Amino acid sequence: QEEVERYALRIFRCYRSAEGLDYLLESFGKEKREQILADETRIILQYPEFSYRDAKFLIDLGFIDDAEVFVFRTAATLNGWHRDPLGTIFEAMEAAGKPLAATVIARALLRSVLTEGNPERYDAGLSDLEKLEALAPSVKDWQGFPSHADYLQEIRKLHEGRPEFWMRYDNGE
Repeated sequence: QEEVERYALRIFRCYRSAEGLDYLLESFGKEKREQILADETRIILQYPEFSYRDAKFLIDLGFIDDAEVFVFRTAATLNGWHRDPLGTIFEAMEAAGKPLAATVIARALLRSVLTEGNPERYDAGLSDLEKLEALAPSVKDWQGFPSHADYLQEIRKLHEGRPEFWMRYDNGE
């Protein structure tokens, strides 16, 4: 039984999900649910890099505060190139009233558009910037992250080589 549990846990950790948790509990027993969730949350929060699957796992199980902490701890590793899964995490944070976490994610999405510099993706970047502007008044404590005004100044300077993007932004397109 111990070997089966170790194997089941190893498989679960490769792809954490609410459904996977149900299967895991078939091996461990439903009474161990809270302990397993506490252990897995602790493990996830120690990771140095962001994982979409693990963030979604936390959100799906209602651990939105832990997912928010995970976003903050791994903010430097957020990869905006994966727009769809990261967009899902953004929407969950926004819906849960976590404007700073949603801001951190939208910044990663915008950064990917500006870094790529593909004018065909500028609409997505302008949408991201629009979301950032809408969220900014809701953020009461920036917790060490740059304020919206500071971030906008920083990102403009860093990506001043994207004049078409900034022209469209300045013209309200």
